[in-house]
Amino acid sequence: MERMTTDDEKQGFFLLNTFYAKDGQAMVRGGGPAPGYEDCTLVDFLSRAATPLGISLDEENPEMIDEIMYDNLQFGPMECDGVLGFLWLATVQATEMRGRLKMIEDILGKNYDLDRLRELVEADRDGRCVVLPVKPGGMVRFAANPRAKHEKVDCINIYADGRIMYGFHETGMKTRWVDEWSEDESEKYVAVDATLEGGKDGKETE
Repeated sequence: MERMTTDDEKQGFFLLNTFYAKDGQAMVRGGGPAPGYEDCTLVDFLSRAATPLGISLDEENPEMIDEIMYDNLQFGPMECDGVLGFLWLATVQATEMRGRLKMIEDILGKNYDLDRLRELVEADRDGRCVVLPVKPGGMVRFAANPRAKHEKVDCINIYADGRIMYGFHETGMKTRWVDEWSEDESEKYVAVDATLEGGKDGKETE
């Protein structure tokens, strides 16, 4: 599934992002006056929309405008005040929902699979989803010594109580296990980015 929230006018979903939030205010893309049709606040947009209808709004008091628009909903679509109120409500709704979706899509990225996300959520609820401190084959070092030799994790054990242990194959393929959650700081390991920290292939940092 392709991301829907965007500020790029070249994207296909751009028109669905006409209303957005900026600096705590609802904004309308292209809602400004001619000839520039710049982006404007919802308050400015509603004020200009109300003028031909003979309705005056105080742009200097946006909180009051929200109250007026909410009260206008009682008039329904047969009255200009009601139409303006529903325009306000639709804009606020679109802005809030876009903001929430944007936060989610900022995490998920440009493309995401809802079936995969559902699978992960269900696994997490069932206690079957575990976030590993490092993936198998990743590099780790002693937490207490930033200059310690980097070692590659060959395998990982996860126990029913949530403990995670790293396995390191040494001479003769003997496996040495280290408890990731050990209370002894000298036994703890932390993940490292070997390409950035110079510890690739077990070499010590400079």
